[in-house]
Amino acid sequence: MTLGFYELKMNGLRIISHGGADTLFNTELYLVPDKGIGIFVSYSGGEGATAAVGLSKTFFDRYYPLKDVDLPLSTGELQDSVNKYSGFYQFTRRNHSDIDKFYSFMSQISIAVLDNRLTIGSGPEQLVYAPVETNLFQEVGGTSQIGFRTDTSGEVTHLLLDFLPSMPLERAPLINQSKFWFTLIGISSFLFITVLLGFVYRKREIKVMPKEQKWFIRLSLVTSVWALLSLVVTFVVVLNMDLLDRLSRITPELSIYLVMPIILITLTVAMIISSFFIWKNSYWTLLKRVHYTLVALSALITCLFYYHWNLIGWQFG
Repeated sequence: MTLGFYELKMNGLRIISHGGADTLFNTELYLVPDKGIGIFVSYSGGEGATAAVGLSKTFFDRYYPLKDVDLPLSTGELQDSVNKYSGFYQFTRRNHSDIDKFYSFMSQISIAVLDNRLTIGSGPEQLVYAPVETNLFQEVGGTSQIGFRTDTSGEVTHLLLDFLPSMPLERAPLINQSKFWFTLIGISSFLFITVLLGFVYRKREIKVMPKEQKWFIRLSLVTSVWALLSLVVTFVVVLNMDLLDRLSRITPELSIYLVMPIILITLTVAMIISSFFIWKNSYWTLLKRVHYTLVALSALITCLFYYHWNLIGWQFG
């Protein structure tokens, strides 16, 4: 939308607005045509975004305080249909084709249902919305609204937030949902940890195994350690990379990190091949063979995670 305007609502007032920011500055413009006033504010660095929101809220609360808002009465039919809106939504404004896709991994909004109402967030920050029209909900105790877009069959496709009009959201398919991947990565990590514990517990047993079986065991150990290490680096280093670095340059740390998934792929292929020989030669007990295979599959799932989020190769666009 470049330099175009969008509409907001503050304390029931229609606001024409536009803003922009990065880690070095934050600028906001609020125009109120009905009142003949406007606010322009720009901050350099620091907590500019927080300051801008605080300034606008304080100004409108002081001069145009929010009046009590009565929710329109909703029909039983509206209340009975709220479940179809629940789920995960992802911003349409996101990267699809290079490594920056991964930075949308945690940028999702979850819509839940509570007492025939929709909620966003939890705890003291939770927002609650009641149905007022088909596909339209209003904040309980406030004036903000959220809307939904549906297709010709009535399926919900998009979420629209009036307090974030420049960034609509679409319903996230299962493959893009962070909850889905956290579940798979959590199970895989648990299996990797059992390999580490098993190696320590069975150290004497492994020591007297034939050379080939020892090699298979050590391969599973190295793969598990490397997979766990790469996951930790992914979430601690890559996901928390400074925004200005992400926008302006490719850091040496990022280039070096991207070697880790490639090494994991090599180890995973070796584990899958070794699983075939373990079953063919009936090594160990049935339970241990199943466990070894599950670890190999966990490594494969981790590789698929890296593949889906464009973390395999140096996909810098």
